[in-house]
Amino acid sequence: MGWLNSATAILALRTLIFDGPQDKYAFNKRVIGDIDGVNTSFKTFENRRITDFTSPSAPLGVYVSGALVTATSDDLGDANTGAFTISPAPDPTLRAVVTATYYYHLFVDSELDTFLQNASTWLGFNSTYINIPDGLNSAALRFAAQEAYEAAAMRYSTRMAQVYKLEDAPSEDILKSIAAFKDMAESFLAKAESMRNDFYTRQGQSLAPNFSFALGRVRDPVPRR
Repeated sequence: MGWLNSATAILALRTLIFDGPQDKYAFNKRVIGDIDGVNTSFKTFENRRITDFTSPSAPLGVYVSGALVTATSDDLGDANTGAFTISPAPDPTLRAVVTATYYYHLFVDSELDTFLQNASTWLGFNSTYINIPDGLNSAALRFAAQEAYEAAAMRYSTRMAQVYKLEDAPSEDILKSIAAFKDMAESFLAKAESMRNDFYTRQGQSLAPNFSFALGRVRDPVPRR
């Protein structure tokens, strides 16, 4: 399996971790923000949202007490925060509830590019990952995937600490997601190491890059990031 360019490799990684444009879906999910009759700014928990709330199309969009509304502004893009604005402010005396349905990514392309560069370095090559030998591409993808899931666990943990007040109970689903990300990171790392070892075992140890070879495990040439 060869990569013609970085875009091809990034797409392969995005496919492996199920992070395509319609792979991650939040349905009727509560959003973050005070409902006090004054506040009009809210944000989704997933800050890599790709659904534009300024042009909603049911079922996608923002809902106030079940009614679809159009956001007056929306923060989308590589450096997004998931924040959006609606008007008028939801009325707490009516027990208004703000929810949203949307698609999101875990990662933008620049992040996936970094994970692939780290994978190439881990394999003993330079960071230009499109030059990785064909037989090691699968190992590189899985190492990049473990980096991705480690980053996702850290981001969700950090975001949860930022957006939940001390008296709030964190969502059980979010806690489960963090645990699942950590488990997947460990699984992908084990698979990457197994594929790398198997490749050099079949090719002959003399063809391996400069790292120590031992049965069952290879010592990384650089610290994991």
